[in-house]
Amino acid sequence: MGQQYAFKHAHVIRHVCMLLFLLPFMMGCEEDKEPSVYSPTLTTNSVTGLSRFGATFQGTVMKHPGSTGELKIGFLYSTSASLSNAQEVNATPGDGNNYTATVQGLKPGEKYYYCIFARSGKSVIKGKSSSFSTEDAIPPSLSIAEATNVTEYSATLSASITDNGGYEPTVRGFAYAIYIENAAEPTLDDNIKLPFGDDFTVELTDLVANTTYIVRPYATNDAGTGYGESVKFTTTQQKIPMVIANGTGRSGCLRSSLPGCRNSGSRLHSGRIRFLL
Repeated sequence: MGQQYAFKHAHVIRHVCMLLFLLPFMMGCEEDKEPSVYSPTLTTNSVTGLSRFGATFQGTVMKHPGSTGELKIGFLYSTSASLSNAQEVNATPGDGNNYTATVQGLKPGEKYYYCIFARSGKSVIKGKSSSFSTEDAIPPSLSIAEATNVTEYSATLSASITDNGGYEPTVRGFAYAIYIENAAEPTLDDNIKLPFGDDFTVELTDLVANTTYIVRPYATNDAGTGYGESVKFTTTQQKIPMVIANGTGRSGCLRSSLPGCRNSGSRLHSGRIRFLL
C-alpha cells in the first residue's frame, strides 16, 4: 500500500515538473503568433497634375481596426483595362488616410488605367480601377525670328523652340519670301533654309538689295508642323561706287548718271583715278 502511494506521488511530481519545463515555451509561442491582418478599405481617387508625360495618382486607405499587420501601399497602372502587365509605383502617405504617387514617362494622348493596392506578404488587395488620358501631342511652338547683320544681300536669322509639343522635332528651319502686303505668310512651300548643328541659326544669302523680306521659323514633329511669329526686315540699299579722276586735267565722272554728275559732255584727262564707295 505504501509503495503504491509513493509511485502515484512520484508520477504526479513528474507531470508537474514537465508542465513547469514547457511553460516558458508555451508562453513564447503565444508571444510570437502572427499579427492579425484584415482587409483594408481602398478607394482610388482621381488623378492630378495631368500633362503629356505624367500624372499624380491619389487614393485613400482605411485600415481595419483589428488589423495589426503592416501594409505596403502603392498604385498599379497600365494601358490595358484589365491592368495586365501593370507597372507598380510606391505610394507616399499624406494627411490622414491619403496616399499619392507621381509617375513620369507616359505617352502623350494615351489612355491609362490605374488603381490603388495594399500588399501584406503575398496577399494583394486592389481598389476599384479608374482611367485617365494624357494630354495630346501638338506641333512645336517657336519664338519669333530675329534678323541681325542685315546687309545688301544677306542676313542672319535665329530662333528657338519653346515647346517641342510632346515629341522631339525632326526638322526645323526658316521659311521666307519677299514681303507683299496682304499676302499669306511664308510656309514650307516658299523658300526655306535649314540650320546646321544644334544652333537654330542660319545665314541667308543672295538676297536683293533694298528689299523687304518676311520670315518665320518652323519645326516639325510627329504631330505636325508649327510656326513661330513672322518678322520683316529690309536689306540695305545697294552701294554704287563713285569715280574721281585726279590729274593735270579736269575731274569728272565716268558715268553721268551718278549723283553729282552733269550731262555736260566733260572729258576726263589722264591722271590718277579714285573709286569712292
